[in-house]
Amino acid sequence: MNYKFSKYNFFVEYKDIIICFNILNGSLFALNVNKYNYLIENYSDIKRIMEEDYSFFQSLLRLRFIIPMDLDEMDIINFRNKRDIFLDNSYNIVIMPTLDCNFKCWYCYETHNKEKMSTSTQKNILKFIEKQIDECKPPKINLRWFGGEPLLCFEKIIYPLSKEIKNICEEKEILFQNSITTNGYLFYNKDIDKYTDIKLNQFQITLDGDEKRHNKIRNVNGTPTFSRIVNNIKMLIDNIEGCKVVLRINYKNETLEDVKKILYNFSEKYKKSIVVDFQRIWQTSKERKPNNKALKQSVELCENNGFITYYEHFYLYKGFVCYLDKWNSFVFNYNGDVYKCTGRDFNNSNKVGVLLNDGTIKWDMAKLIKRYSRATFDNKMCRKCKLLPICLGPCSQKVFDNKPKTSHNICHKELLETSINNYIIRHYKKVISKNEEKNETA
Repeated sequence: MNYKFSKYNFFVEYKDIIICFNILNGSLFALNVNKYNYLIENYSDIKRIMEEDYSFFQSLLRLRFIIPMDLDEMDIINFRNKRDIFLDNSYNIVIMPTLDCNFKCWYCYETHNKEKMSTSTQKNILKFIEKQIDECKPPKINLRWFGGEPLLCFEKIIYPLSKEIKNICEEKEILFQNSITTNGYLFYNKDIDKYTDIKLNQFQITLDGDEKRHNKIRNVNGTPTFSRIVNNIKMLIDNIEGCKVVLRINYKNETLEDVKKILYNFSEKYKKSIVVDFQRIWQTSKERKPNNKALKQSVELCENNGFITYYEHFYLYKGFVCYLDKWNSFVFNYNGDVYKCTGRDFNNSNKVGVLLNDGTIKWDMAKLIKRYSRATFDNKMCRKCKLLPICLGPCSQKVFDNKPKTSHNICHKELLETSINNYIIRHYKKVISKNEEKNETA
């Protein structure tokens, strides 16, 4: 049999070793410099490696650094994409009870109004979920609340509707998860039992810098919000079993100077429940810096202090970019309009369907076909890119918005402020750390 090296092998120098990482299958190992030099010298002559060092060849083959000549790795990527987009039977139900908000952040893309979801629309959502459960028997319902500020509607919409959906899932023996994206200002200790009752235990909450910077951006008609939000995060973690908080830091370059002051607010007891997610404010995209040292230092500061972090667009083994790209993902606006993205304004041009009174959706088939007829990475630029397996190209919304033959305008590499080498080193260190923990407990 003839063999070739995988297209997706990466080699990164780290201290006195070379990290070897395949981003398609996740294989990871280290070589000393001499062994690495031997590998590179013979990279175009696999037969020589096989003859001179058969055990090394076998290891590379087992780790899929070497693959059969007739294996097309793009087939694997295409398969993962179709599998994860169309065959995942779990449902993601995003509900927008209102577009109203108590904050007025300068960078918000939404057009706010005071409307709230009607009782009839809530009933239609329940009918939709019941129909899907009866017809498709999903193993899990992921309920996600979004806005506007969804907590403005906690008593009249979030709590009662969540409870009904939870009860339906329990009756049908379907796993139910409940999460919310919120500014975190309107949580109250008196409602803890209600959060627990509806299994609301996953939260995305934003801070825009230290107290001084945050309060200039995220306030209620000038009233400071930082300390109240921080205290609310602590309250949730203290009182809700299994609580997880994604602490999103919306940053521009100067915001990264505040990270140490932000982390100072959370003692050791809270760290395991918080994931820090760095997201650049999109209006400051021109300020991006390749290999942004301040961002790298901020991430290292978080991790050195015991926090998990997100800040890259790299994900192993995934076949999709955004969970809303998946076929069984739905965004219901307060008025019953249906969308496939929460990162755009909720207007008619972005709408893909309407929820009807019988619990079915009347789709705009032209828009739906445009989204799902091709993979988001189905263009020359993405298919040639060595980062494709952990990037998967743009999301379906960006592809939908973009003009044909201009895929370079929405390339994820243009968004990156970190290098693939840095990602690999961080991944290697995490794997080594986990292995050391296992050995200590064995």
